Amino acid sequence: METHPLYPDVAACCQTYPANTAALFQVYCDLLLERKWPEVKAVGSARLGRAVVLGRSRDTPETQLIVPINATEDLSAGLLDLIHAEALGHGPAAVCTLAIVGDDLTVLYYRVQAGIGV
Repeated sequence: METHPLYPDVAACCQTYPANTAALFQVYCDLLLERKWPEVKAVGSARLGRAVVLGRSRDTPETQLIVPINATEDLSAGLLDLIHAEALGHGPAAVCTLAIVGDDLTVLYYRVQAGIGV
């Protein structure tokens, strides 16, 4: 991974938050190379204790918060509350996306939001 040409883009986040390095790098590359998002940036989140991705797809003008998570990690209501608080810090929409990365590096994207949708 460190020899990949895109690694320098995420290196600082990987050094600061080594526990989610593989998930972060996989999601970053998937959004940039496969999904062709025009804006993708890895940033650290002290609130979450991990690196996240801020990006914008071609179809939406809003910046989205993408949270890379390993499939083996436990998700709790407390973590989801923290994720929503982090999303609110990046814009008015309380919607974010969990990017769950499997052992085979498959990425599943789940949009989540606070409360009950109607």
